Amino acid sequence: METKRRLSRIRMTALFFLFAVAGGLLGPRLLARQDGPPPDFQGPPPGESVKKQLSRMTHRYELTPSQQETIKPLLEDERKKTSELFANTSLPPEEKFPQVGAIHKDAVAKISAVLTDTQRSKFEEDEAKRESRRPDMDGPPGPPPDGGGPP
Repeated sequence: METKRRLSRIRMTALFFLFAVAGGLLGPRLLARQDGPPPDFQGPPPGESVKKQLSRMTHRYELTPSQQETIKPLLEDERKKTSELFANTSLPPEEKFPQVGAIHKDAVAKISAVLTDTQRSKFEEDEAKRESRRPDMDGPPGPPPDGGGPP
């Protein structure tokens, strides 16, 4: 009986150390993935999110088929320019953020021009709400709200 208990303790201790070692080896890799997408992440398949965005806009603003045909390339152009900008590794993030804001403002202006007065009013109201929730696009993101940051 005593030998059985001792073997059980040894097994439990061995399992504990095995999991501790595995956690120590794998933990940093798992935590690193939580900080952001993997380096080879390219976002959603090209066009997929544009289709979803256009569908949402069509429903929200009751876009006509003609308006949809005009707005889709504007959304695709915004997506393409933003993707190209973030793919450009020669620019530091603090230079990219103002450019992303400018690309978006340009797209918003072009989309607004396609809308009727009623649609435009609703669209501009929605954009103002989004803008108030969006981080400041004039510079890189700041520290977390608690003022903390990486140790």
